[in-house]
Amino acid sequence: MGESGREGSGQRPTARGTGRPAFRYRRTLGRPKPTHLVIRPVGAALVVEDPHGAPGPGNGAGTAAVGTATAGSTAAAAGVALGATTGKGADAGFLERFARLLPADPSTRTVLVPDGVDLGRSLERLDPVVEHLRDGERLRLVLGSASVQEDGGSCPASQLATRIGREVIVPDGPVLLHPGGTLYVTHPDGPQWGAGRWLRFRPGSSPVALGAHYPAPRWIEHARQTMATAGRIAHGEVLGIPIPAGWMLRRLGASAERPHGDLSFSVPVNDHWCTVLLGCGDELAPDALQVAGWLENLPPELRARVALGAQGTGPARDARSWPWAVARALGQRVAAWSGVPLADEAGTVRVTICAHAGAPAWCPTAGLLLVSPTGRCDIAAWQYRPGADLPPCAPDPEGRPVAPLPEGWVCEVVPSGLWIRPREVEPSPVRRPVLDALPTAERLTLVVGTTGRRVPSGVWSRLPGLVTSMPPQMRSRLDLVIIGEVSVPGLNAVTAVTDRYKVSCGFRDELAEPGPPASA
Repeated sequence: MGESGREGSGQRPTARGTGRPAFRYRRTLGRPKPTHLVIRPVGAALVVEDPHGAPGPGNGAGTAAVGTATAGSTAAAAGVALGATTGKGADAGFLERFARLLPADPSTRTVLVPDGVDLGRSLERLDPVVEHLRDGERLRLVLGSASVQEDGGSCPASQLATRIGREVIVPDGPVLLHPGGTLYVTHPDGPQWGAGRWLRFRPGSSPVALGAHYPAPRWIEHARQTMATAGRIAHGEVLGIPIPAGWMLRRLGASAERPHGDLSFSVPVNDHWCTVLLGCGDELAPDALQVAGWLENLPPELRARVALGAQGTGPARDARSWPWAVARALGQRVAAWSGVPLADEAGTVRVTICAHAGAPAWCPTAGLLLVSPTGRCDIAAWQYRPGADLPPCAPDPEGRPVAPLPEGWVCEVVPSGLWIRPREVEPSPVRRPVLDALPTAERLTLVVGTTGRRVPSGVWSRLPGLVTSMPPQMRSRLDLVIIGEVSVPGLNAVTAVTDRYKVSCGFRDELAEPGPPASA
């Protein structure tokens, strides 16, 4: 499995910038000699248990457990425990569930240790783990204190590597057990200071510093130099703080404390896309010009892998159009999530619109947008599944996600929601505000019709079933926008929907005139 990172020296690992050890090992003199541990294979990992569960100080996992965020949950119920202190949040039950999410790696066996387990001063109680390793397999310990030297001698991880004759990898800071199966090391002084590192110890060799992620996403290959200084990137009035999925952009001068409801560290790692979140929780996000300036500082190869996202409304002046504003300010196409990618309890990742205080509210129709400086928007990924006996959405010849309707019409996924239109409508080279706008925590739009075309009766007959089949979280936020002249069957269909579901409805003679992207 690939590693991210940089080469290091054999110097004593410390909390960078402080000159002190990343973790201090607590001695256990005077305590009864520990009995053997139970080491159980679970999925692709090994979970360590102490059958006697002796209370007291231990050197078990320095982990901050991050759970999953599910639609409709609050920030607390979403399991965000980024503020947890080292050594809290990872009991045996949690580690067993997490172990089943880890991908199989034929070269490495990961060992997860619950909090408070005494492994011995030089990790001697872990020696039996070698019996579970295949030939040539190395050991990765999710263990907070193993990389710290004692009394000028070698550190516990180095001693373990020498005794068992295997490569041992340990973190230099707290480890986030992240949704999706990623192990991410944060800075020893706290996540607001940047990323940590995995340290590799080989028998008789100096340690080598690796990257923060395991397994490493592909985009990290383009971020090695950027991550060399704990990953914090300041440009102008914007500070980029590393998160497992990429970076979080905050205005300089913002409080070091993360606002209540921030879900930045719960966003799953995407192998292809480096997620850059604008703002933190409900705080004011950097504006489009500031974001564009920060992006210009990235290596071109990394910038091409960036997908922007916003937890709240994004930049205040561009709440529903900030991707278009950033593309125009940057002068090149940008990728943007229509919300925040979050994983549910089954590990399924869906882009989610968040309400105030970080509460995930609902899942929009579009997932990932590709927005050009001219205003054109293409849907690169979508998550809407139409009901009412309609087949799943599939790309049309222009690559637009559509589901067929009667009489040559289709239902298309657009940034603002859905658009019922004739099949032969050409893609627009510029932005159309009624279609090309982000949904909000409160509203999503269903546009029916287009300029100069009457909607056939067969299409109107499908409208009530289409709305009925929507998830309740989507239907309760629905705005109907009807374009052009409406027939009697159309009025009947609209009335049936508005009366039953109390949705709002507006009528227009034509689609709004194309407008330029919102200025920053």
